Amino acid sequence: MRSDLLPLIYLVDDDPEFRDLMAAVFKKRKVEFVGFDNPADFLKRLREKRPTLCLVDLHFGGVSSGYQLVQAVRNVLGPELPLIVTSSTSDTHSVSHAMEIGATDFVIKPVDLDILFTKLEYYSNALKQDSSFNFFPVPEDRAAGRMRLGLKVREIDELGITFRTPHLFVKGTFMKVTGPLADEILGAGESFPVTITSSSVEDGIYTAFGEFESVNEKVLQLTRLWLGKQKAPDAG
Repeated sequence: MRSDLLPLIYLVDDDPEFRDLMAAVFKKRKVEFVGFDNPADFLKRLREKRPTLCLVDLHFGGVSSGYQLVQAVRNVLGPELPLIVTSSTSDTHSVSHAMEIGATDFVIKPVDLDILFTKLEYYSNALKQDSSFNFFPVPEDRAAGRMRLGLKVREIDELGITFRTPHLFVKGTFMKVTGPLADEILGAGESFPVTITSSSVEDGIYTAFGEFESVNEKVLQLTRLWLGKQKAPDAG
């Protein structure tokens, strides 16, 4: 993290050890940080001074209170403030619901600090470069979109596709992947419907795994058939 960014971070978490740890980490990085163990104090401060980014424990004080906090932040400041939820579970339903009601991103506990600060720098830079930059709320249903991204397939198996990319995909993201490989396996113009279930980062490049939809028998059968041909010995 470059010292000239100097963002202001708010953390809401009922675990005092985690708050102390994050306070020490942000202090070492010269990032202004305030931790809260009380949602009311957090929301009061939020109205008084706008932070660069909020970190909210998804399961603060119970199963659903983290969701209520996400909604409260959106009610106070609208969709523009980057809001990252933290969670000790990678349950895709929980993460997807948090994104649906207004979370911008998420990180899994124990927090990978490299990933956290990569996200922080991304959001800080985006806001610094363009003060009108907006983070749009995710609709309650799937929203269609089409974009060209640099994905390099590293492996494909019966469960899904592992690929390398400079782009960060949030777990729970649903994608339809097109390209030469999809054309070869599924037919021209077809696509792989996948859901991102895991991701990691190394040297600024992300590795993500997109899991096939189990109900899509056509994709599964054609992929198995193609894999079988790759493993078959050459004739003659």
